[in-house]
Amino acid sequence: MFPLFNAIQRKAWVRAQKLCHELVLCDPERKIYHRLYVRLEQITNLIDQQLHPQSVIRQAATASNDEKRPSQQLSQ
Repeated sequence: MFPLFNAIQRKAWVRAQKLCHELVLCDPERKIYHRLYVRLEQITNLIDQQLHPQSVIRQAATASNDEKRPSQQLSQ
């Protein structure tokens, strides 16, 4: 537990997420570990979006283009 709290305190989010995942595997019945893991995943995703905003925009554009294609094929 101490390494997890230490990682959170140092804002080493990826390390904290990995340690939390280990806790979930060791004790899957504890829902608090699952919630903490989800929260850490949200934090790492937000940081990733801030560091790589162009890749997020490209992914969104690709996803919207993929959604439009089936309807275009039906109308032809």
